[in-house]
Amino acid sequence: MKLNVIFIICVFVTTFAHPQPKKFKTFFNIIKLKIFEVVDLSINGTECAADLKTSIKALHRLDWWALKMFDSSSKINSGLLQGNRRLFGDYGQCLSLQKHSNQSGVDGQYCTIPLTLSKNLRDFFYKHIFSTNTHPQARRTIDANVFSKFAVLFYGVCLPKSCSVSNLSKIWSVLEKLYRPPFQAKFSNDLCYYKGQKNTKSVMDFYVFLFFSLVVTIVLASTGYDLHLRHKREKPDFFVSFSLYTNTKRLWSTHCDNDSLTCLYGIKTISTIWIILGHITIFKGILATNSRTIVSGWMHDYKNSFFIAAPYNVDTFFSISGLLVVYVYLKMSEKRRISYFLLYLRRVLRLGPALIATIFINISIVKYLVEGPLRYSALKDLKTNCENSGWYSLFFASNFVIYEDRCLVHSWYLSVDTQLYLLAPLLLYGVKKNPKSTFIGGCILCMFSFAYTWTSVIRNNLGFTIFLEDRVDEIYSNPISRIPTWLIGTYFGYLLHKNNSKKTIIPKIANTVMWSLSICTFTILTLSQASILRDEYNVYRSAFFNTFSRPLWSLSVCYIIFSCSTGHAEIVRSFLSHPVFVILGKLTYSIYLIHLTVIHVVVANKTQVGYFSTSEILLDFWGYYVCILISATALCVVFESPVVAYLTQLKNGKWKKVKM
Repeated sequence: MKLNVIFIICVFVTTFAHPQPKKFKTFFNIIKLKIFEVVDLSINGTECAADLKTSIKALHRLDWWALKMFDSSSKINSGLLQGNRRLFGDYGQCLSLQKHSNQSGVDGQYCTIPLTLSKNLRDFFYKHIFSTNTHPQARRTIDANVFSKFAVLFYGVCLPKSCSVSNLSKIWSVLEKLYRPPFQAKFSNDLCYYKGQKNTKSVMDFYVFLFFSLVVTIVLASTGYDLHLRHKREKPDFFVSFSLYTNTKRLWSTHCDNDSLTCLYGIKTISTIWIILGHITIFKGILATNSRTIVSGWMHDYKNSFFIAAPYNVDTFFSISGLLVVYVYLKMSEKRRISYFLLYLRRVLRLGPALIATIFINISIVKYLVEGPLRYSALKDLKTNCENSGWYSLFFASNFVIYEDRCLVHSWYLSVDTQLYLLAPLLLYGVKKNPKSTFIGGCILCMFSFAYTWTSVIRNNLGFTIFLEDRVDEIYSNPISRIPTWLIGTYFGYLLHKNNSKKTIIPKIANTVMWSLSICTFTILTLSQASILRDEYNVYRSAFFNTFSRPLWSLSVCYIIFSCSTGHAEIVRSFLSHPVFVILGKLTYSIYLIHLTVIHVVVANKTQVGYFSTSEILLDFWGYYVCILISATALCVVFESPVVAYLTQLKNGKWKKVKM
C-alpha cells in the first residue's frame, strides 16, 4: 500500500511540474524500476508481466485508461482506527476497462485482497483502540481473540485481466522477501471479477430450474382453470389450489376463521419487523466505516437498546407456537379423534414447500442477482452453505450445524420449534387425561432447562448478549434452553381453550396490575441490554438473565394474548387485529424464510460501505422491508398458500369459495 501511495505522488509530480525537477523524476524512475524488478523476479515472461509494465508506462504518460485503472484501486482511507477496514475502490469503473475500446489498453479485473495484520500489529491496535473505552463490557464483547477475526483489511485493486491468482501470489512472495510488510495477503479466484465472467454452474442448477419450471406451469394452468370455472360459474375443486387469482384473493382477505385470536396477527407482524431491524443492524455494523463506534458507544446507549433486544422476539414466536399447538389440537379434538401422525405430516406439508423453494433460490437463483465486491461472501452464506448443509434445514436439524456453515442461518428457529413439537403427543395426551399432572411435569422440565442454561453460562463464561458470543449454539439455538418459553405458550393455549367453554372473568384491578407488570417487563428487559453492557462483566448476572429473562418475556406476551382474546383489552385487540396486520400476519412465515436472502442480495450489490447510525438503520429498513414484502408475497402465493388451502379444505372435507 505504501508503494501505491508513493507511486501516485510520483506520477503527478513528475508529470505536472514545469520544469520537471530532476530529483522527482529520478525518484519516480527508481520506483518504476523497483516495480519492474519485482515483476521480473516473480512472473517474468508472462502476459501478466507485460500488461503490468504496459499499465505503469501508460500511467506515466497519463493515458486515460491507465488513470482509470489506477483510480479504481483502493487508497488508504481515513477512519481506519474507527473500523473502516473495507477499502473497495471503484468496482464498476474497473470492470468497464475493455481493450477493444482502446487497443493500447488492457482488460480490467477487480480483485479483493484480504490483508491480515501481523500479531504484533493486532495487539498494538487492540491495546490502543480499547484503552480509552469508557465501557468495560466492550472488552468482554470484543476480546483479543474476537478482535483478531476482524483485524483484516479488505483491499480492492484493479489489475490486468491476464493476471491470475498464481501470478499475484508469486508477486506477493517476492514483495514479502524484499520488504517484509507487517501483514499477509491472501489471493483467491473467488475474490476476482471481470466483465463477462460466467457463473459457475452446478449439477443442482438443472433440477432447480426444472422444479421452478414445473411450478410455474402448474400455477399458470391452475390460474387459467380457475378463471374458466369462475366464468362458467362452476364450483372450484382441487385444481384451483395453485391459482394466483384465488391465492392472492385469499391473502388480501381480512376474514378470520377464529376471531378470538386475531391479536396474534399484530403481535407476529410487530415481532417480525423487530427481528428484521435487528438483522439489518448486524449487516450495517459489519459493513460500517465506524464499526469500533458500535462496540465502544452505540451498544451502550439506552435509546439503542431496542435494536439489541430484537432476539427476545424469537421467544415470542416460540410461545405463540406452543399456544397454537395446544389450542388448535383441543379445539379439533372436540369434533373428532386426531392422529398424532397426521399432526406431524400436516406440519411437514405446511412448512416444507416454501422452505424447499427458499433453499433452491439460494442455491441456483441468487448467484444471478448479485454482483460486487461482496459477491463471494454472500454466495458463501447462501449458495455454498445450502449446497453443503441444506439437507439439515430440510430435516429440521440445522441447529446442529456450525453457525458459519449453516444453510439459512436463521432456520435454527424452525428446527428447534419442530424438535419441541416432538413433545406434542405426550403433552396433548396429558392435557386431555390429567391437566394437573401435565402441568407439574412441565414445571419439572422447565427446572431442568433452567439448570442447563445456568450451568452452561457459568461453565463457558458466556456473556449477557449471548447471540454475540463465539459459542452461540451452546444456548441460543439449543432446544433445551427454549423449553420454558414454548411450554408457557402451551399453558396459555390450554387456558384459552378452557375460556371457550367457560368465560374467564379477570377483575379489573388484577387485569390492570398484570398489564402493568407485562409492560414493565418489556421495558426493563429492553433497557437492561445497555445497562448491563455498561457495567463490569459478572458471570452470575449473565447466568441469571440468560436463564430467566426469556421466560419472563414469554409470560408477558402470553398474558397480553390471553387478555386480548378473552375480551379484557378491546382497544389493544382492535389495534392488533387491524386489517393491515391481518394481511401482513399471513406473510409472517414467508417473510421469515426469505428476509435474510433479500438482505444478503441487497448488501452484496453494494460497491461502497456506509456510516453506521440509528437514523441510517431506520431509513434503510423501509427499502429493505418493501423488497422483503414483494419477495415474501410471491413465495407465499406460489408455495405457501396452495398448501394451506389444500390442508384447510381437506380438513373441512369439501372445497368451497374463499370467504371475504
